[in-house]
Amino acid sequence: MGLCITQTKSQFSLPKTNIPSAIDAIKTKIKKAVDGQELSYDDSLFFSETNRSLLSLSSLFKLMWPLGWLIEIDELKGGIIGVELVKEKYHSDLALFNTLAPFIEPYSFLSFKEKWADEPEHYLWLFDGTQCQYLKIQFGEHTELISLLIDDNVSSKDTGRIIFDLASSIHKLRASVY
Repeated sequence: MGLCITQTKSQFSLPKTNIPSAIDAIKTKIKKAVDGQELSYDDSLFFSETNRSLLSLSSLFKLMWPLGWLIEIDELKGGIIGVELVKEKYHSDLALFNTLAPFIEPYSFLSFKEKWADEPEHYLWLFDGTQCQYLKIQFGEHTELISLLIDDNVSSKDTGRIIFDLASSIHKLRASVY
């Protein structure tokens, strides 16, 4: 069973020139999964739910939908400028984003919060241009970061960098505790 979450804010960019490589990367993982080849634990959780029919899809839009994500295309530039969850959240979604991470612009992020919780947790995927970092923030923690994620009045081209820097600091702090 997954978790019902709602998107709070995102700043996302996958340039048009990177779309063919992103499609190939996803299809490579799907092919390995359906052929029974060895995958990392997270990759096997996510891509084992797929099937061979996805290999025939030629657009990222068509490929992402059965994986649970709706993409928004920039009609002028042709790149991807938004991603929306259309299913319940599963931990293994990180495998998809790590597959796409090398093709996504640095400082892109997606943020969500629990849908029906009185004290909602927040979920953040951060992209640095090579990998995706997942961060779960408990209710009441890191209020400066949370206010950036939920405040509709906060909007600038630097929001992604600010959120990325704050979240990276939190991630490093947590890593040093363990």
